[in-house]
Amino acid sequence: MNRSDQELQDIWRPVNVPSLKVIVIREIVLPLVWVGLVALFLTLGDTGISRLDKLIIIGVLAIGLVGLFSVRTKEMIRLALMAKRLSETGMFTQGRVVEKLQSRHRKGAITFDIMYEYLEHYRAWQEVDPAKYDQLSVGDSVPVKYLPDNPRYSRIEF
Repeated sequence: MNRSDQELQDIWRPVNVPSLKVIVIREIVLPLVWVGLVALFLTLGDTGISRLDKLIIIGVLAIGLVGLFSVRTKEMIRLALMAKRLSETGMFTQGRVVEKLQSRHRKGAITFDIMYEYLEHYRAWQEVDPAKYDQLSVGDSVPVKYLPDNPRYSRIEF
C-alpha cells in the first residue's frame, strides 16, 4: 500500500500534549464561567430585556455550549487520554529550544510559544507563560516528556 506525502507527513508530525489541568480549564471551566457571567448579568442587571427574552438568551447560550462541547468532545477526550498516558508512561529526554514566537491575536491577547526539538528529528510548539518565555533563549536545553511507543506526542515539563 502506497501512502501519499500528506499521510506520511501527518504520521511524523509531532503533537504537543497539554497537561490535563490545562485541557480542563481551557475547554470546560472557562466556557462555563463565560456562560455563567452572561446569565448573571442578564438576570441581575437592569438591561431592559423582558424576563422571557432573558431566559431565551440563556437557553440559546446553553445550547451553544452543549454544541461546542459535542464538536470538540472527541478532540478533548483524545488529548486528555494522551495527557494521562504521558503523565503515567512518558519518558524524559533533553530537548532544545529552536524558535520563539510571540503572537498578538485580534482581541489583544498575546500568546508566547516555544518550538522545541527532541530525539534528533521531532519538533513541536508549546504555549508557555510570559515568565518562562522570557527565561528561555534559542539553544537552551529543556526537559521533554514523550511517549516511548509514539514519540511524536510530547510536552516540555517545567
